[in-house]
Amino acid sequence: MLSTSWLLLLVYLGLACAGRPPTDEGCVTAVYTALGYLSFSGDPTQGAWEARCQNRLKVTSTYASADVYCTEEEQVAGFAQLQRYCLEYGKVELMPREQVAENLTHDALSRMPVIEYGQIPKSQRIPTAVLISPTFYRRTFDTIDTWQFEVWSHNVFGLLGYAFWALVLAVGIFHRLVRHIFHALDIRAGQWARSRVRWLWIPLDGTYHWLQTHLVVPAPLPSSRRKLLWWTFPTRIEAVTVLLFWVLSVVVCTLEYRPVEGNL
Repeated sequence: MLSTSWLLLLVYLGLACAGRPPTDEGCVTAVYTALGYLSFSGDPTQGAWEARCQNRLKVTSTYASADVYCTEEEQVAGFAQLQRYCLEYGKVELMPREQVAENLTHDALSRMPVIEYGQIPKSQRIPTAVLISPTFYRRTFDTIDTWQFEVWSHNVFGLLGYAFWALVLAVGIFHRLVRHIFHALDIRAGQWARSRVRWLWIPLDGTYHWLQTHLVVPAPLPSSRRKLLWWTFPTRIEAVTVLLFWVLSVVVCTLEYRPVEGNL
């Protein structure tokens, strides 16, 4: 059971460390996602990937809008990803740029209609290649980027909760280990053995005594000061630990949600 728990924790750690998808792919992803909200002449009645990868008007619009909004590096990464998706999900090749190159010149781009989000209903088929507007592109990009951030942050910030309690356990284990070592030295060689390593402990002795007195050792008499809201804490160190976890939870929950203007 313990090994299974550790395995699940390692898998969770891997998902968190994998992080968000590469940002270079996000630009082209936003472009073809936005164009997915439009219908073009020649689109099949079923199969979004066939239209996305093989419909000449939609592919031309994808290349054209990517030329406007994406850098060269973003286009290389994004269209490589789109090609993989076409093969994986649509079982078709992405139409090469060379087949529509005559419609991607500067003059051709300047004559393309610019479409706003919600301007044309999806039921209406567009008979020509188009460009998505800057606000349409930004709305789509922010929607995708925010969603990817939410998925990533749920993994990472959730892992922080486990890491916090793992740190608490590690501190407790280390404390008990140090006390065990000193106790073993006392038993084996008495005061002489302690004097050999005591110079390592002297700088921390005052701090350790203060922590034990004021935080770790519970008070001998009951007190209403041990109560916080609806909970009673036997020692101050437990209250501090719980409060720190609450602060961590509030902070990561605040960072986890990013408000954006408009979404798809």
